[in-house]
Amino acid sequence: MYKRTLKKSTVKNIHKFASIKCDKMMILESSLEYDSCFHFEFSKKIVTYEAQPIGFRYKLYGQIRSYTPDFLVTLDNEDRIFYEVKPFCKTQYEEFELEFEAKQVAALDLGIKLELITEKQIRVKPLLNNLKLIHRYQRLEHNLTSFQKQLLKLAISAENLTLSYLIENTQTSFSEIIPHIADLLAKGLLESNLLEPLECDSNLYSYG
Repeated sequence: MYKRTLKKSTVKNIHKFASIKCDKMMILESSLEYDSCFHFEFSKKIVTYEAQPIGFRYKLYGQIRSYTPDFLVTLDNEDRIFYEVKPFCKTQYEEFELEFEAKQVAALDLGIKLELITEKQIRVKPLLNNLKLIHRYQRLEHNLTSFQKQLLKLAISAENLTLSYLIENTQTSFSEIIPHIADLLAKGLLESNLLEPLECDSNLYSYG
């Protein structure tokens, strides 16, 4: 096995993703890999993830080839999964399927599954936009602000909790409150249906 080091080139643009979950800066080869990080960052099932992990070799057409997965993800049940991130259009060829199957066989020899994800799983709207909003306002500090404590107190006592309810009871606006709400969502202290846009009438859920 071996380790790749990504460098800037005239062919590929390097993207950087700041991960609080992993306490590191992720270096990515594409915007699609960058977008996938938002899903990994806020998935409750994922404990940690690594971009460009240790690579391995696989056999195809009698030749030994080198391959580095785009990600190695560790789940809360301690299972690990390699991920290949690829535009869907590039996966619709027999050559890709044969090569990917060979990579999967080699990965299983290491005791790790290799799975494929494309923009169809990654660039889901408005989910991705919501995750980007949460990431933008996610705070490094674990301690809550006094305003966030006030929001949680209101949330726990509310019979029907919506974002507009918190706005009305704190006499704030959407733009003023959303950074605090986003950080509480990032910390898992509030939840919402992120498959719908985060708006004033969005339902919120508090777990105390």
